[in-house]
Amino acid sequence: MTRLNRYVPSLLALACMACAAGRTAAPALPQWPLPQELVRWEPVPGASVVAPRVPPGEPEPARSGTDASCWHEKADHHLPLTFGEHQPLTGNGGCSWRHDELDRYFRMHWEVDVFAPEASPEANLQRLEQQFVRPSGDHYTRLPTPWMGWEFRVVGGGNLIKDRWLVVGTGFLFLQVVSLEDDPFPEGEAFLDSLRVTDLK
Repeated sequence: MTRLNRYVPSLLALACMACAAGRTAAPALPQWPLPQELVRWEPVPGASVVAPRVPPGEPEPARSGTDASCWHEKADHHLPLTFGEHQPLTGNGGCSWRHDELDRYFRMHWEVDVFAPEASPEANLQRLEQQFVRPSGDHYTRLPTPWMGWEFRVVGGGNLIKDRWLVVGTGFLFLQVVSLEDDPFPEGEAFLDSLRVTDLK
């Protein structure tokens, strides 16, 4: 082996070290919400999701940039999500969680007594599709059992939007996750999949 051959491995090692030193790791996207902030949150009896707790009657504490709030509307209040000719509702409300600096957002909204008690779940599902889901666009699919509902996913204007509409008895439940197109927001996906419904009245 010549003297030059003896130095080749060392030269290659030095070259690799120089390349590695010149590279900088891509900054990790901030995680939101932080794992320690997540709880199973039940804003309405019988329906719950995994999300940051919203302190009742307290100013929102400083944490990972989360802006969380819940609301409850009066029975005679009519929201845009109401079907048909704005029939009166016995109650509705929702919660939203957002991080404006990261353009991340998720929301839970419910309305009760939207569907007639005598209507079948399948009829309610078709009504939901015809009157609300289909007008939103073509990018929707039916949710697998046990859910009676639809999922809508679309990328537009740099945003990724994921919506779920569900029939729960005579009520309507809506979940939404919004993020930047290049930020799939795994915590938001977990929020969608964490939904539990036992009795929504």
